[in-house]
Amino acid sequence: MGALAIAVAGREHFPRYQSPFIRTSTNHYALWASTVYLAGIVFGNGEWEELGGRVMEALRRGTEFQMYFTWPDGTPVEVINDRNRRWRVDPWGLLALLRRTPIRGVPHHVLPEGQDGLEMLEQIAQNALYYHERPTAPIPQDRPQFSYRMRVPAGIRKREPWTIALSGLINAQPAMNQFFLDRQCHLSIFHEKLGLIVSGANSKRQPELATFRETVRGRTSHLPISTALRMEPGLDRLSLAYNTFFADLEVSEPSSQQVAFHFAVTEMGRVEEAQLAIQLVLRPGELLETGATRVVLGLDRVELGPDNVAGVIGHRGWSLRVDSPARLVWPVFPYNPYANAPETSLGLAVGVLTVPIRPQDVGGRFRKQDVRFVLEATK
Repeated sequence: MGALAIAVAGREHFPRYQSPFIRTSTNHYALWASTVYLAGIVFGNGEWEELGGRVMEALRRGTEFQMYFTWPDGTPVEVINDRNRRWRVDPWGLLALLRRTPIRGVPHHVLPEGQDGLEMLEQIAQNALYYHERPTAPIPQDRPQFSYRMRVPAGIRKREPWTIALSGLINAQPAMNQFFLDRQCHLSIFHEKLGLIVSGANSKRQPELATFRETVRGRTSHLPISTALRMEPGLDRLSLAYNTFFADLEVSEPSSQQVAFHFAVTEMGRVEEAQLAIQLVLRPGELLETGATRVVLGLDRVELGPDNVAGVIGHRGWSLRVDSPARLVWPVFPYNPYANAPETSLGLAVGVLTVPIRPQDVGGRFRKQDVRFVLEATK
């Protein structure tokens, strides 16, 4: 235990509790700190108790983050995650959060449905053991509408039944560590009844899944160089700068039935080859309809060109209209950091809708291109 206390103390005053600084994952460091804290209480070691308590103060900020950046079904918002593409409703650490903030209720936060196994049982039991009665208060997801912007360029907005997340978080270059994803995706759209429709999950060594990719003199890149986020009532705008262009992603205030968003691309250097990609959450075994065809999704590869897409994708109670020639590919298997390779389960595959970036002269100094989408709930 003394060695663990030394490891915690040695990192206490590092600039940020992030892996590039502390050289371990943040969940490991949190477990170290909580173990040192508990050992201090059990063994009557005041220094350990105080040390663990000081480090765990980061939970206050983590609580606020978790409170806003989960979808209405309790799953974490994936677009801001550079560690995992997907995550479940997780009972880990909730015993600490329950001590510090008003809660909506134990069943929603501590007893996620559909999860089993000894690890889940252990965490649920731990939460129950350390549960403390607290005043209840609505969380943002209970409200018909809310918005929240972090100090960094990332934010989330709900207008029932839609919740939309934008991320301008960037990494200057792909991380060499297999467990860290490239921050290459920037938009997620969730519907209260239909679930996640547009996924902003990040990936690694898969520029074809990036929101934008470009090729300049034979070299392909897919990470923005700079970003800016502006959130205002009625319109949110995320700006993404690349080598030869920048794009303004504008999301209008949703109605009850639909949300409109568009990408306004401005060429700053000559665009040689570039594309826009949207990851769609498609389900195997279910029908996909376009403006010109119908297909039941399965293991067979589906490649639909602009004539087959015909401007419309429909699936599981939603439809997405696009005003530009678009292609759709299914299934695309995203990266799994634990395997350091693509996923193999069809249930984790996505459909990728792509539009080529070909700016045109529209008058004025710069060539431009607009790509407009309308996502509508049809059920």
